[in-house]
Parts: sequence; structure tokens; C-alpha cells
Amino acid sequence: MLNYLVIGLGGFAGASVFRGVSGYGSDMVLHSSKMLDLSTNLPLKIEAVDSEAKIDSVLPEICEVLEKGLVEVSDTLVIRCDANRKTGH
Repeated sequence: MLNYLVIGLGGFAGASVFRGVSGYGSDMVLHSSKMLDLSTNLPLKIEAVDSEAKIDSVLPEICEVLEKGLVEVSDTLVIRCDANRKTGH
């Protein structure tokens, strides 16, 4: 499902997946990497960066694919830093 969300929805300008070391949701059950079943229940955060129109166009499909979770949408300022990129172009 991760590949589908990150790549399969049409490809965002940028996307990353982060696995949490612990967390809980609405069920208030703590999931932690210190527990024996450490791989399948850890929280995930997927961040995608693209235009507002692109994000808005895929939100309904994201909500259909997710079995359980939250979707956070926020405006952001993206600054590209690249020491090898020539300035003035």
C-alpha cells in the first residue's frame, strides 16, 4: 500500500515515508518498537509535497485506500537548497 500511496497516485513532486518508534491512535493502544511484535503495528507518516490542486485531486482516493488513520493537509513553504545548482537561472 505504501508504494501505491507514494508513487501510484500519479507521482507527487516529492514524497517520503517515516516509521514512528512509538505512537497510539483513537483506540489508545500504544504501539512501540520495544514491544515483541515490533514491525507491523508501528505508526507511519507519509509526507507528500505538490500543488494544492494535485493534493486535492488525490485526497478522495487516499481516504478510500486507508483502512484507518488520519490525513493532515497543510500549506507549506518549500525551499530547495542545492549547492551544485547555478544561481540566477
